[in-house]
Formats: sequence, C-alpha cells, structure tokens
Amino acid sequence: MIILDVPTRWNSTYMMLEVAEKFKKAFARLAREDAHFERYLEDDEGASSDEDWSRVCIFIHFLQIFYHAMISFSSSLNVTSNDFFHVLRKILCTLNKWIMSDDLVLNGMASTMKAKFDKYWDDSDHSYTSTPLTSVNKLSMNYLLLVVVCLDLRYKLEYIQFTLSEMYGQGEKSSRIFRKLKDIIAELFEQYSIWNLRPLEDNQDASISSDTTPNPSVEMSENDSITVEDPMSKWKQTQRIKLSELKKNEMDRYLEDEVAEDFSGFDILRW
Repeated sequence: MIILDVPTRWNSTYMMLEVAEKFKKAFARLAREDAHFERYLEDDEGASSDEDWSRVCIFIHFLQIFYHAMISFSSSLNVTSNDFFHVLRKILCTLNKWIMSDDLVLNGMASTMKAKFDKYWDDSDHSYTSTPLTSVNKLSMNYLLLVVVCLDLRYKLEYIQFTLSEMYGQGEKSSRIFRKLKDIIAELFEQYSIWNLRPLEDNQDASISSDTTPNPSVEMSENDSITVEDPMSKWKQTQRIKLSELKKNEMDRYLEDEVAEDFSGFDILRW
C-alpha cells in the first residue's frame, strides 16, 4: 500500500519512495485519465515526470544504505559493533561518488552531507600525545569501533589500512588514523596484560611439580636417592624460554596470522 511521508523522520521518506516507485506506471496513468489528480498536485509542480522518477530511484538506492544500517544497529539479538565500520565505509564511499556526479542536486546534497560527516568523524585531537587511551574519549571518531574490526579475525589491521586509504586517499589523514589506532591497540593490550599478569617462575614451578611423574623404567631400592626428571617438563621449560626470547606477545602473533575465510553465518562470539 502507498504510505505517506513523515517530515520529521528521514526513514519514512525512504519507505514512502520505495513503495511509490513500484506504482510508477499507475501514477502516470492516473495523471492521464483523472483531471482531479492533476489539479490536486498543481501547487506541488504537478505530477511526477520521468526525470523525477529517475531521481527517486537514485534517492532510494542511497537512503537504503542508511535504512538498513539503522535496522541492523537497532537489533538487540545479534552483535553489531564489528559491522559498524563496514557500513561507515559504504556511506562515505557513496558520498564521494555522488560528489563527482554531474547532477547538481545530487552533488549539492552529497557535499552538504559529506561536510557533516567529516565534522562528526573528525579525528583531530590536540591533546593526543603519548597516551592514546587518555585521549580516546575526547576524539570525535570513536576508535574503539576500529579496534573491534581489528579483533575480527576475518579482517584485522590490513583491512582497516586498505579501507582508510579508500575512504580518505593515500594522504596524511589515513596514515594518522592508522598510526593512532595501532597505538591504542598496543596500549589496550598492555593494560590487559598487566591485569592478567602471572609470574613465569610460578607457572614453571607449578607445571614442573604437576608434570613430573616417576619413570617406570628406572628401578630404585629403598636406599636410592636418585631423582629422574620428566623429559616432558624439560621440553616445556625449553619452549617457555624460546617464547620469551622471541619477545612477541599474543597480539603480535594474532596480527601476523592470515585472516580467516569469511562465510555465511559466521558468529564472532562463537569463535
């Protein structure tokens, strides 16, 4: 059914146009056969022309991005934070494409929206010095929305770097955002590491004491005081030393691994 627009709700504009476009031929026939319809629309520049309908199709395509984003982020039964950056990328790339349009109406509308977009997602922060986390809440751009993409094993940092260059070009802005993101991730991981710090010596002692078992191949009398070291505990200790010498933390190893293959129905929380 045809629905009416609600001036204070932009999503109703999309819903109205999306339904009305399906009745394009019906409206054209109504304009030809019903004089009352023409008179009713005289104050609003008359019935829609072919050019109007062409513009409606473009508006539907563009508003659809925002509409589906709103539906997705309003959901309470699935994870949304790791999808936000993908939608943000699509919106900005669409705006950049519309700015290059020869249509003055689309060009002007996209330019106005792009100016508001840049103002809201401004990454500048004069207080950002050596401690990223102390200033992350002062930034207009919420860097935690980028952190969750990094923690999605299907994308990680390489995808973010690629997307930033696509959104902002190869200039200083994309490089600055990427450097700041890496600093924030490093400090976040360091903070979590401190909270979960366990002394290596304690772990070694515990594992050695729990893993050491008598070697059944060695016979000992009551007067023997021979102790046999379990080969497995020695192997584990060697590996701990090797890992500490590599000086790589869990985050480094995670980022160096290849990204996982994406597939329909992937559940980030189940992973």
